[in-house]
Amino acid sequence: MAYILGTTESELLKKIDKKREYIILKKKAAFNEYDDIKKIASENGYNYISYEKIPGRIYPNYALASQLIGYMGDEGYGLAGIEFSQQSVLSPPVDPLKDNPEQGKNIYLTIDSNLQYKLEQVAYQTMQETGAESMMVVAANAKTGEILSYISLPAANLNEYGLESAESKINRPSNNAYEPGSVFKIFTVGIAIDEHKISPNDSFLCDGGYEKRLSNGETIKIKCLDHHGWLTPREALKYSCNDVLGQIAETIPDGEFIKRIKLLGFGEKTGIELSGETTGFVKEPNAKTWSARSKPTIAIGQEISVSALQMVQAATAIANGGVPVRLTVINKIVDREGKVVFEHQPEYKEPALNKTSADYILSCMATTASTGT
Repeated sequence: MAYILGTTESELLKKIDKKREYIILKKKAAFNEYDDIKKIASENGYNYISYEKIPGRIYPNYALASQLIGYMGDEGYGLAGIEFSQQSVLSPPVDPLKDNPEQGKNIYLTIDSNLQYKLEQVAYQTMQETGAESMMVVAANAKTGEILSYISLPAANLNEYGLESAESKINRPSNNAYEPGSVFKIFTVGIAIDEHKISPNDSFLCDGGYEKRLSNGETIKIKCLDHHGWLTPREALKYSCNDVLGQIAETIPDGEFIKRIKLLGFGEKTGIELSGETTGFVKEPNAKTWSARSKPTIAIGQEISVSALQMVQAATAIANGGVPVRLTVINKIVDREGKVVFEHQPEYKEPALNKTSADYILSCMATTASTGT
């Protein structure tokens, strides 16, 4: 029997000789191991060996989208991801007073497995080339809000979840907040255009850094990466110019700027079907930590924290004519008889930009991607 359990006779005897009420010979034995052990026990009259079936799942895609899918523990309860947040759907609690207890249902995710696999390969390669410690990739359909790819690296092999590192179990796109940096500039320009504070034809001079002198004599400085000269808003995005973005931010009143940022969904949860989602942090103009440099700094993606999901949801407004779409990872829920009991329908939020402004920013993003930074 020792060889079936993956040990030696001496080690097995040592374990059995210990004076205990019972000992566990092996946890999570495979079915073929169970069959072999049962056969030997039966042939030799080992009636003191018992067997206990434990609930569990086989995860055929191993680490693919592992933080999203989550993990079901030995007791049959979800411990992370969809397995945890949708426990009551996948395995409803049994009501002893009911003759026909509610049966668990099947959840179909919005993930495109082919896209997920391909993007994970790109992500792993990028991590290797750059030496990055972690990476996130989220791709969504901007018209429906359905998330097509959800990547958080490093990722855990769900079939060996208990052996994986804590780092590989972190659900970064949903739970981690960070300073978005220059990617945030598209929203700053979009708000200024939408508020009619600037126009696409306006020009701003970049002389190497944003500078503002306060009435008390203090001078605020934000360095730019270059001396870009005269730039339109499109060119400011193309070259990721801190100086011009600071000037653009100053055209918008503090309160209105923060109000519009919140309208894009920053500072609140997206409502994704996962636990532990962060709200991020948006500073208020009346906060003690608000300073004269807060607005131009927020304009370039600093002094604000966001989640990757918030960034994607806000970007759906730009790609969807100004209207953000609530994100989802659940496409449909089907009962055991194959009846669809839930099917996702797009949920549109309050318009965050008018269509003209959104289309303009979308064209600026195309310019930046093709010829800019």
